[in-house]
Amino acid sequence: MNKQQCLEFLNLANDEAIKGVGNGDGGPFGSVITNQWGEIIATGHNCVLVNNDPTAHGEIVTIRKACAKLATYDLTGCTLFTNAEPCPMCATAIVWANIETVYFANTVEQTNALGFRDGALYAYLNGQMSAGFAQKIHLPLPAATKLFEQYHNDNQILY
Repeated sequence: MNKQQCLEFLNLANDEAIKGVGNGDGGPFGSVITNQWGEIIATGHNCVLVNNDPTAHGEIVTIRKACAKLATYDLTGCTLFTNAEPCPMCATAIVWANIETVYFANTVEQTNALGFRDGALYAYLNGQMSAGFAQKIHLPLPAATKLFEQYHNDNQILY
């Protein structure tokens, strides 16, 4: 895919974000997923407000649509275009979905400047505690360990 095509998909992602903000659906985030031939599989935008769902970020919405359309959880060969660098949750979902390439327009620093917490979330995930974030406490549970061992022993699907 050449630079001009990538910019066109980034513009489509930004148009999705504009649509979402205009509808009052959520923040200014939109994305597009294409297959390996550059065909659009899905588009989406942030729906946190309209769905009362803190996980309904633009990339997550678009990944869900693409997976539903293709009837798979594996988006190997796909590319994601988004108008902002993915937050930690979205970046993780992108990895879980096996999306191979991500193009983004605005950086985490730019979203931080608007007041979004992406940078603080990256710091939290690196072990830096911050006010307002959940405290993580490990409490071993033998039944949970047994479940994981049984899943492994039964050669269940890993994804």
